[in-house]
Amino acid sequence: KFIRGMSLMKKKLFYDQKMAAWLMCAPAMATLLIFVVIPFFMSFVYSFTNKQFVMGVNNPLRFVGLENYKRVLTSGDMIAAAKNTVKYTVYVVPALTILPLLLALLLNNRLKGMTIYRVICFSPQVISMAVVSIVWAFILGSSPNSMMNTIMGLLGILPQGWLKDPSQSLFSIAVMSVWSAIGFNMIIYLSGIQFISQDIYEAAQMDGCTPVQKFFYITFPMLKNTVVFIVMTNIVSSLKLFTQVLVLTKGGPMKSTISLVYLIYETGFVKMQIGVSAAQSVVFFVVVMVVSMIQSKVLLKEEKA
Repeated sequence: KFIRGMSLMKKKLFYDQKMAAWLMCAPAMATLLIFVVIPFFMSFVYSFTNKQFVMGVNNPLRFVGLENYKRVLTSGDMIAAAKNTVKYTVYVVPALTILPLLLALLLNNRLKGMTIYRVICFSPQVISMAVVSIVWAFILGSSPNSMMNTIMGLLGILPQGWLKDPSQSLFSIAVMSVWSAIGFNMIIYLSGIQFISQDIYEAAQMDGCTPVQKFFYITFPMLKNTVVFIVMTNIVSSLKLFTQVLVLTKGGPMKSTISLVYLIYETGFVKMQIGVSAAQSVVFFVVVMVVSMIQSKVLLKEEKA
């Protein structure tokens, strides 16, 4: 009977495509349920309580209503983190939209050794952000002997504070992030450019089009969807600024680099205020969801166009 039952189950899995699909999706769905869905609902519940990392004897877990949300929305740290995150996005998104496109156009030429240059440009992407941040901590050191200040000295420029200067710290992190991510966006652009038929360029060449005219009338219009995709993904990625801040500045100096995600981490795991941190997480989730919905509408409009 057991062998017969196993045989019937194999036949059912083989012929019932719906059951087979659910079975194949089960590991991924279980992972999402355990590490994403359940923690989110726990955070949502904790955001209405006074939950702390270690609850005191005289401070039992209790319902506090919207107190945490009022505290979060009126907090100076939350406002500063939001401003820094928006400023970082303004720094990074245009740079990661324009520079990779120019680099892709340059590396699209069929020259000897071009593959090596493509690998070199893409190589920062395969290095973890933590390692990149540690390396750039030496490059952007505030001492006169640091690499960047040495180079600036050769140009006759006085040593700069970089990560130690509140007016330069966030921009310095943005430069490092652009250097790290430019290779990935370059590959996306390069694949889009190579998808464009060469017959179009040849026809334009016969009509006397210059390289600049080819770019503005052929390349860029046909890369419109690619540009939109890169802009949208970079916006979401910029909103999740965390590792660079954690490794390099810890939100300083003078909270000039504190980001929304780092503030959530600091509130929950440094100050141990889980309830407040959960409220911050819910607010951040709503912000990202609104941005994602706007992105979806823009992408749908581009597809219809």
